[in-house]
Amino acid sequence: MSLSPADFHQLEAWFAEASTLPAEKRARFVEICRETGARLASELEQMLEAQPLAEAAFLPRQHGDWRIKRVLGEGGLGLVRLAERDTPTGKQLGAIKHIHANFDAGSFRARFLKECEILKALAHPQIASFLDAGLDSAGSPYFVMEYVNGLAWDDYAAHVKPTVERVAMLFRDLLAAVAYLHESSIVHADIKPSNVLIDRAGAVKLLDFGAARMLDADGKSRDSTFTRAMLTPEWASPEQRQGTSCTPASDIYSLGLLLRSCCGESADLRAIADKASRDEPSERYESALAMAADVTHFLRNEPVGARTANMQYRARKFARRHRVAAAFAACALVAAGAAWWLVTERARRASELRTTLINNVPRKRRLRKC
Repeated sequence: MSLSPADFHQLEAWFAEASTLPAEKRARFVEICRETGARLASELEQMLEAQPLAEAAFLPRQHGDWRIKRVLGEGGLGLVRLAERDTPTGKQLGAIKHIHANFDAGSFRARFLKECEILKALAHPQIASFLDAGLDSAGSPYFVMEYVNGLAWDDYAAHVKPTVERVAMLFRDLLAAVAYLHESSIVHADIKPSNVLIDRAGAVKLLDFGAARMLDADGKSRDSTFTRAMLTPEWASPEQRQGTSCTPASDIYSLGLLLRSCCGESADLRAIADKASRDEPSERYESALAMAADVTHFLRNEPVGARTANMQYRARKFARRHRVAAAFAACALVAAGAAWWLVTERARRASELRTTLINNVPRKRRLRKC
């Protein structure tokens, strides 16, 4: 089938979106696409059928020093497998991503190589680290990332049931990673629960830069291989879904949705999430660091900027922030009140006693005294 450039981009967008769907929903998606273009939908169907996980059996079992162990998952453009290699200090595990053979060309390959380029430039404790890259025996590219053995953000919240304070601390660490990206002129563009893991040590890790975009000095994307279909619609900002722009403010929006998903009954965290996920980019936090500052205010029992700080709210925050001092002051107030009551009660009783004594003295004696 001969494809025009427009057809190719449409097919690329459909495939990227279909690849994010569970198997049982892909057939329905193809039927919807068929209503738009039967020929392209048929091509899409063939592409999807050509990328099952069984493909792993035909891929090389060795990539440079890396030995393949098992399949971890599958993305829109590549297959992710667990691998290991020998090092002077022992065996090292890694997550190796290999591009699907059917898409090792054109913009698909360019997008894969762009992800590798972005990852090489990153070094942050809350971002899965880059380990290696190369070409396999067939000349197809692959790269290896740190293997993170942990739970996705939503699974962690559901199974571990962390306190809101613990959620806030993890979220602040995640914001530090996102701030680092933005300072490096990179927008992640696909922040969602499955791309944020909590490892066994309790540390948060940001993964999957397949949709990441590099920005120029004016804050505009210089990545021509990006398509809207590479996004996850329910976690993407309005401007991303509309295809008008993708900036650090877009990541802030997704972070707001992520926080809202597990902030529980905390009014402060919900206010922070609501501010971050406003429709207008200008109404969100101006940066990940500004959002992190508000989360820090919450952790310190200080008023958060996302809420209207009336006197009652400020007083409640002050009391929580100074629980020991407030308790001491309350005890001192009670003690002072008790002492005042005791003094006044003694004075009252003394006065009553004097009155009683006076009243009991015989009238003649009192007159003689006078």
